[in-house]
Amino acid sequence: MGTDTAVVSELLRALSRGDGEAVAAMVTDDFAFEPLSTEAAARGVYRGGEGMRTYLRDVGETWRQFDLTVAAVEEVAGYVLASGRVYARARTSNLVADDPVAFAWRVVDGRVAWGQVFTGEAAARAAIAGRDGAASPP
Repeated sequence: MGTDTAVVSELLRALSRGDGEAVAAMVTDDFAFEPLSTEAAARGVYRGGEGMRTYLRDVGETWRQFDLTVAAVEEVAGYVLASGRVYARARTSNLVADDPVAFAWRVVDGRVAWGQVFTGEAAARAAIAGRDGAASPP
């Protein structure tokens, strides 16, 4: 496993644990995270370590159960692609999400600088290909 994939793997473990302090320590000051919106909650872009702490609080307020299973992590064109599955149960409704999920991440100097969530691996791969390995995502 390469260095960037190891960084992302650790970040995903911290996200799965809901460990905001660990996640905040792994991202750059100008980090941007673009999660998916769902029927349970609309989500915008979260920025920096404090943004990730807020994201994890928002997830905890929205979902009474939120389980992320990561099946694969690989480097693709200067990015890190992670794929797996999310299972979540909403707090205020009977909504259950049980869906494939994929993430595209950009690691710079050992810290995560950008991440985006997709509904599947093909969409994440297409987004990475569209970025053409650019040094910084838009």
